[in-house]
Formats: sequence, C-alpha cells, structure tokens
Amino acid sequence: MMTARIGHLRDLAIMKDTDRRFFQAHAQFCSVFSHETRLRIVWLLGRGERCVSDIAEDLGLSIQNVSQHLAVMRGKGAVICRKCGQRVCYSIANPKFFEGFLLIRSGLQEIHRELGATASAQKRVGRRPRGSLGRQGAAGAVRGT
Repeated sequence: MMTARIGHLRDLAIMKDTDRRFFQAHAQFCSVFSHETRLRIVWLLGRGERCVSDIAEDLGLSIQNVSQHLAVMRGKGAVICRKCGQRVCYSIANPKFFEGFLLIRSGLQEIHRELGATASAQKRVGRRPRGSLGRQGAAGAVRGT
C-alpha cells in the first residue's frame, strides 16, 4: 500500500475525507506543484521514468538543482526513485497524480482559450473585455471616469 511508504501521510487511510487533517495533508502534497521547475519535472516524468542527469539536461538546469526539487517531491510522496547502476531514476509515484496534473493543465488551457476568444470578439466590436480597466486603471474605475 502506497500510504505506508509515505511517512507523514500514513494516517490518511483511516481518516475521513472531511477530516481537517486530510485537507492539511492534501494542501502539503499540492505544495509540491507550486514551483514551475517541479511542474516541468512532472511533465517530463509523465512520459516515463527518467534519470536525474537527463531531467537536468532537458530542463537546462544543474543536476544539483534538479536533485533538490526531486528530494522535495520524493519527501511528499509525489515521485519514487530507484538505482539504475550509477544513476538514480525517478518516476511518478501514482498515475493519478499525473492525471490530476493533466486535468488542471487542460482546465487552464480551456480558460485561456475562452478568455482569448472573448477578448478578440470584444475587440472586433470595440469594447474592452470584462474586468479590463484599460488606461484609466483602478482609480478611474472607482471614480467612474
């Protein structure tokens, strides 16, 4: 069972979904994905297991930097590693983590497309997109100018 391998998440299996500690553990886990580099690592690992040096090369980062990010991700249970001779290879710990990553990414792309379509349609009719304050800024909007 995976939760047994993740020390700080061990009790999740016996918690209710509405237990505040469950939400705290969920928030801690999601903090793994709050850094652009770690998101890029997840994207690469979504294609399969990779060794640290390959990840570093693909991202244009140092091995030390990538190793630090992977240590955070491993500590939270997002990735697992194994020795491959002299190399250390990483993979996503649970395929559902990558599925969630893809769902969020897809939702963001939909919003981006919708906002882009709305903005271009309003531009054609000479109106600003909703929420746009234009040159007047927030102060002008409050004054009604």
